[in-house]
Amino acid sequence: MAKTKPRASQTLQELNRIEKLHNVLGVASLVVSLAALFVLGLYERLLRLLQFGWFLAAYDPYIRYYLAKLLVQDGIARGMLWWVSGGLAKYLSHSVIENFRIIVQGGHTYFTQFWYPYFVNWAKVLSPGTSLLGAIFFELFGGLFHNNLYQAVIVSPCVFNALAVLSIAYLTWRLCSNKEVRKWCALLAAVWAGLSILFVQRSLSGWFDDVPFFQFFAPLGVALFLESYYRKGPIRILFLILSALVNGFTVWIWGAYVYLWNIYGLIAIIVSLYVILRERPDIIDPKRFFVSYLAVYVGFSSFILATPRYAVHALISGTSLVPHVGLLASIVMLLAYTVLRPKLGTIKKIVGVASVVIALSLFTGFALSVTGVLPVKVFKIGGRLLAIVAPLVRSPLVQSVAEHSYVSPGYVYTTTRLMALAIVPSLVASIIQPSLASILLLTSTVFAAYFTSSMTYVLMLAAVVFVPAAVYSIDLITRLRSRIIAAVLALAVCILVTVSAILTAQVGAAAAKSIYPTIIPGGLNDWIYSLEWLKYKTPINATVLSWWDYGYLTTVIGNRTSLADNSTINTTQIATIARFFLTRS
Repeated sequence: MAKTKPRASQTLQELNRIEKLHNVLGVASLVVSLAALFVLGLYERLLRLLQFGWFLAAYDPYIRYYLAKLLVQDGIARGMLWWVSGGLAKYLSHSVIENFRIIVQGGHTYFTQFWYPYFVNWAKVLSPGTSLLGAIFFELFGGLFHNNLYQAVIVSPCVFNALAVLSIAYLTWRLCSNKEVRKWCALLAAVWAGLSILFVQRSLSGWFDDVPFFQFFAPLGVALFLESYYRKGPIRILFLILSALVNGFTVWIWGAYVYLWNIYGLIAIIVSLYVILRERPDIIDPKRFFVSYLAVYVGFSSFILATPRYAVHALISGTSLVPHVGLLASIVMLLAYTVLRPKLGTIKKIVGVASVVIALSLFTGFALSVTGVLPVKVFKIGGRLLAIVAPLVRSPLVQSVAEHSYVSPGYVYTTTRLMALAIVPSLVASIIQPSLASILLLTSTVFAAYFTSSMTYVLMLAAVVFVPAAVYSIDLITRLRSRIIAAVLALAVCILVTVSAILTAQVGAAAAKSIYPTIIPGGLNDWIYSLEWLKYKTPINATVLSWWDYGYLTTVIGNRTSLADNSTINTTQIATIARFFLTRS
């Protein structure tokens, strides 16, 4: 008997070593796989560059490049001071003011080559995120492009969006609670992010605009929010700070931050009502959730206030109403389970009645404001957001843009394929087995589906939610008692998601010609030749009349002043131009 103890001890040590080796190899294989998917995704996004050369796509990327050039020429620090100050001229050098044909009025800068004769202060019209990221990318990797900013910004969206492979994988990993399958779920989500048209379509070379960057930062922000909730100890402070910064930074990238901002608010409301009315602080801890949501709230609010395009008026408008209500609801939840715990029964009754009254009041206020019967600033939303929330009242200007059209079932199927079959079990199981992760997925998926049905371009935003929602069903399936049934269903989901990603992959010439084919070869050369003719064959003080679609191209490539451009900030001027083209007088 004495001789068997050392053998048993040796066997146990050997098993421990094997288990550690197995874990190390598992992590190593995951890292290598994600790296390979990043490289594959980057290659797919660079195909248009490899096939057709260096050019910016479509229209909006040109103004982003124009302002990235300003940041680089004057220094990123000085340029950002100019931007967040609302365009104060004191932060720009005289050489930049001269080179960009800027005039100074009331201490602010106005770019004279846009919106003649009104001109425009870009610091108050656009958010800085895309141009800032392009400038930073150039400062870090400009040597690879022979210090050519134009080439650097052409490649930057490919790199950042290929990194969405990692942020989507991280978000999916953080959502899944089953440690046995979470890394495989993360890998499966990464496959979709690397290949699918929903990510690739707006991140091909030259698409230097908001979507490719947002698709990286948005899932990273959500993952950090969850991380800040689950983490304990001093490390949690780090994740709270990162959550606030990354989520807040999405404000600078894309106006679609309002969807993410409001989804967080809805989650806070639903979590608070669930915890209070169902008395389930064991499912979601009120204190931890409040702190995590507060970090996100502060992050968004700070960046909104620091953005002249939004500032205070955005915080007191209807676009921020839901997050404000979410903060109030989370405070009530916190108080209900701390200082007011003995009065929980009374609080439940008050919250139940108050939630109905508040919901009806908000709906009535919104309806009256939209119809113009009783305009109230706190209920006011407009433009594309109003067109999505209330499609029946969308304006003709919003409707005139192709990507603002309604989404057909055929288009949704083309871009998602069989993914919906994997999402449905996740939604059903999220209701049966509530948790912070399931409430987050359920809320964001349902509202993302509604937003997508209202407007085509939102599908690129919804992809950030749909992919983790589809893969999350694997985590839930593995909790079934029957291991055989769980294995079969999990395999089915894997096949559905993988096949959908492959079927929606967009590569080669098809990818290169997917967006605005008139502005790529062979149409590209015609555009370039025409704009170069404009640049060299017309007087330098010439002003060009064209439909607003071509304003950025006229100024940035043709170096001539335009009457209107893609920012569409002066609808009166656009209407005047329209009358010029459509009438005889």
